[in-house]
Amino acid sequence: MKRLIREYRELLPLFWAESPWLVILTFVSGLAMGIIPPFSVWLNGRVFDMGLSVAAKETPFWQYIPYLAAFVVSALLPAAAGDLLLERCVRPGCRLVLHREYKGRMLEKLKRIQYGYLEREDSREIIDKACDRAEDAALFLFPSAVCRFLSAMTASAGMLWALGRVRWQLVLLILLPFTLESVITARSGRQVSDEMERYWKKEKSYTVLGDMLRRRQYLQENYLMDASDHLIKTYGERLSGRNREYEGFYLGNLRRNWKKTCLTRLSRPACALMLLSCYWSGELSIGMLVSLTMTIFTGLFGTNGLEGLARTARALGKYRNAYDYYDRYFALPEEAYGKQNQVPQEASIEFKDVWFTYPGAQEP
Repeated sequence: MKRLIREYRELLPLFWAESPWLVILTFVSGLAMGIIPPFSVWLNGRVFDMGLSVAAKETPFWQYIPYLAAFVVSALLPAAAGDLLLERCVRPGCRLVLHREYKGRMLEKLKRIQYGYLEREDSREIIDKACDRAEDAALFLFPSAVCRFLSAMTASAGMLWALGRVRWQLVLLILLPFTLESVITARSGRQVSDEMERYWKKEKSYTVLGDMLRRRQYLQENYLMDASDHLIKTYGERLSGRNREYEGFYLGNLRRNWKKTCLTRLSRPACALMLLSCYWSGELSIGMLVSLTMTIFTGLFGTNGLEGLARTARALGKYRNAYDYYDRYFALPEEAYGKQNQVPQEASIEFKDVWFTYPGAQEP
């Protein structure tokens, strides 16, 4: 968390100094996409109720037209703000700023790294991964993560407030299972990383030997030394070990996903039953019943709701590895640039009437 805060302290002043409009548009688009879902809860309820009233000829149709127009605008505006504004305008501008600043800073560092570290395998891995991942990780931090977090936080707070106005127990029925699910997901994520590390070690040992066996000359040499049977047997053992490791990883991941999704899937029908009881008691209209039920089953747990918050947090953890390589890259030792590398102010040697000839030329 401290590393992310430090990165934002570097990125936000950088973007504000280069182009303040990028920062303003990011926050505006995030808030705009976050306000629309809570507003749609009320709007959908009105559209349903007035639609029934118009069908029963209790309300003239012209009074229904503004609600239909607002319904269409609320359906199209998130896509316009997310795709046109963020993806087409803000992200390309941020990429240009990062490409100039990040790449320039990293190239300057690359010039100063001690030459011996450029030949070491561990240092080359740090340099390659830092150069490949640092810019993409910073671009995710801003504007993607900021916009997603603002929109998901605003939308979740608004939709939970709409549900809490009906019954405060609805908020508990939603937040408690979601919190437990998020904790289980975070723990299983670390477990998946460890399992993937073991699987790739098995995969590497199997792949290296497989590449050797595909070389006909290598197989012939080992056949002459009576070692080909042993190599083929070892290859089969590594292949079956790799398959068993993958099978265990796949089935274990399926079991974890099933357990964590059961929590929220069971809480949603309970919330729908509570809303239905509120409708029978006269606390809700039929339109608000349908609208709030849709919110529970789709909007609240969608990408612009609680699930969006969880996905953004998981993605920040995934990109943390890139920030670690970025720090390790700038921690590589540098050459000692001193006075011997500087141009002397006073020269003690002077050349006069000097000429030279390129190789193969007859005249200077």
